[in-house]
Amino acid sequence: MMAYGSMGYVVRLGSGPFTYREVADVARCWRECRDEIVLVTGCFDLLHVGQVRFLEEAARQGNRLIVSVGSDAHVRSLKGPGRPVLSAASRVAMVAALRCVDCAVVADERMRTRAVNFRRLMAMTKPNVLVVPERDPNLEAKIKAATACGVAVREIPRVRDLDAKSTTRLLSKIRRTKT
Repeated sequence: MMAYGSMGYVVRLGSGPFTYREVADVARCWRECRDEIVLVTGCFDLLHVGQVRFLEEAARQGNRLIVSVGSDAHVRSLKGPGRPVLSAASRVAMVAALRCVDCAVVADERMRTRAVNFRRLMAMTKPNVLVVPERDPNLEAKIKAATACGVAVREIPRVRDLDAKSTTRLLSKIRRTKT
């Protein structure tokens, strides 16, 4: 079960569902404890080892990791018909289950058209660092939003030596195998 807030819903492993505003309160407590909060955004459709390694590296950039998982509509707008393969509820549950993730949030942040929502997410959680993957197609919009909120941006290289380098490539491989 997911709890819906004004911008999305949040799942925290071990604590059950809570609202978006509650995750902002949790982030405030972390800041009061002087924890370095890291924010990551992404689709995370068909979670693969490259994404897990990326999230592990992102978590090493601070003490607490918040992951914003794109909504189904957002993923569809970015990736096209047939995507996402898994629902937002499934994707956020898998991301939240990772040991390196402290909070996983589903939000409809359309970086290309509605960067104001992304700024609102950062304003609510007030992370110290926004971590982005190398060659992020939304890098410019993310830097602009982060700068407006006083958030540092760190780019992390993509995993290069593993079979599943992207969900799109993984899906292509699956489709070729089926025929």
